[in-house]
Amino acid sequence: MRRIWLLLIIMLSQAIILTGSREAPTLTELLKRHNAQLTVRHAESESELLKHMAATGYAARLIAFTTGVIVKQDLLDKLKLKPYNFHPGPPNYPGRYPEAWGVYQEARWFGSTAHQMVRLVDEGPIVDIDMFEVPAGADRFDMAKLCYGSVTRLFQRLSPVLATSTEDLPLREELQWSGRKWRLADY
Repeated sequence: MRRIWLLLIIMLSQAIILTGSREAPTLTELLKRHNAQLTVRHAESESELLKHMAATGYAARLIAFTTGVIVKQDLLDKLKLKPYNFHPGPPNYPGRYPEAWGVYQEARWFGSTAHQMVRLVDEGPIVDIDMFEVPAGADRFDMAKLCYGSVTRLFQRLSPVLATSTEDLPLREELQWSGRKWRLADY
């Protein structure tokens, strides 16, 4: 007797991008390039995020991209899919203004981090990184541009899966957060 297996792939239908108004159109276009049926909503604030999430029944994929908005635990608990954050610094520079601290500490290598969102900021399991060598004499503004390019490359690399799959992204277990978590008050 012959068995026929049916592979059912559940395609992602909704995503919410938590980011600034400048980034939203480009990120939306990147996602829709991989899934034309995807409905992408944009939120810049906690109140907009809550409104959009409730409207989707908490079933949308939440993607935070270089935002200062902290997603609270009660919302994270309601989400049906793992949320991801794109941090404009490497795993050894968690927290605020990583580019400033990288320049201050004369980092030779820097980059960006994509990770699952959890209750504490920049502590979720890491799914990928993008790294670059810091050019000699780079100042904070140079570093900020390099970090923006890095985090954008990382988003581009992960966008095919983020736009289509309801599965969790694979974790890079060998990558862990380290270093001091910088806060606004430290700046």
